Amino acid sequence: MSRYTFIASSDPLAEIDLSGFIKLKAKDIKTMNPQPKGPIPWEELDDEAEVLYAEKESDLGGLQIGRCENPPYDLDFYIQLPYIYWLEGNFDERWTNQFMEYAKTKIPDGQPVELWSIWFGDGIQEIAHKQLERGQIDGRDLQRLATENLCIHLR
Repeated sequence: MSRYTFIASSDPLAEIDLSGFIKLKAKDIKTMNPQPKGPIPWEELDDEAEVLYAEKESDLGGLQIGRCENPPYDLDFYIQLPYIYWLEGNFDERWTNQFMEYAKTKIPDGQPVELWSIWFGDGIQEIAHKQLERGQIDGRDLQRLATENLCIHLR
């Protein structure tokens, strides 16, 4: 079984990538001093190959919201809204703060959204639903998305 998390809305949402990765060309990695270790020797890569790079592991796991263009089978059984996005990251305190800031600055007032966490791979799942005003959501609610079958309806 695999757990996936989503944010859905009746209107488009802003995409964001605070994952901690930056895209560099292999030629840029080759000129770094000290040169980071890679999965293969950097000399084997074409200079124009794109590489995802993070300076520190602690920088990773931030909020990512990106359009869900290849959804899991049966997602439409759960989510009926037309705009569905992957909701990714470590679901830790930093992620929670990033999400709260995103909700405050990127989701227009009055635009309802749904936050979904669904386990796929063992048939149709029973989903708990929670209705909240946007100002009522807190870190505990968001942490539940990391482990439970849950839909949080934000108004």
